[in-house]
Amino acid sequence: MKYSKQKQELFEIMTDGGLRHPTADEVYRAMRKRRPNVSMGTVYRNLSLLTEKGLITKLCGIDGADRFDCDTLSHGHFKCKVCGAIFDFDLAGTAQSLSALKGFLVESENLVVYGVCPDCRRNIENRAQRKSSSTNKEKK
Repeated sequence: MKYSKQKQELFEIMTDGGLRHPTADEVYRAMRKRRPNVSMGTVYRNLSLLTEKGLITKLCGIDGADRFDCDTLSHGHFKCKVCGAIFDFDLAGTAQSLSALKGFLVESENLVVYGVCPDCRRNIENRAQRKSSSTNKEKK
């Protein structure tokens, strides 16, 4: 892969920039802070090239927008339906399950689990408790 300063900066943003599973638009906004004249086309081309070279992974269909992940090892994703955050989790044991697909050639996997993350769950439970407490006080 031919070296370019923009490609290096984009890769740095993906690995060290604090973005977790960003969309191309989020990467573009972060790149504009470093290089105000960068184009969206340049960002798309470099994301595609980094994906083709296996340096990042493209995540399709999690929430309608393609997202990118600098963790290229096999893992699953959890998407919180309340806050929208995406979390990584280990797929230990999945290889044994995939081996049950006798005769199939598995080229990749993309497991996405949807639900409520611990912080949002705690907030929901706290709101329910406060509501319950205030309802009980009103009845007295």
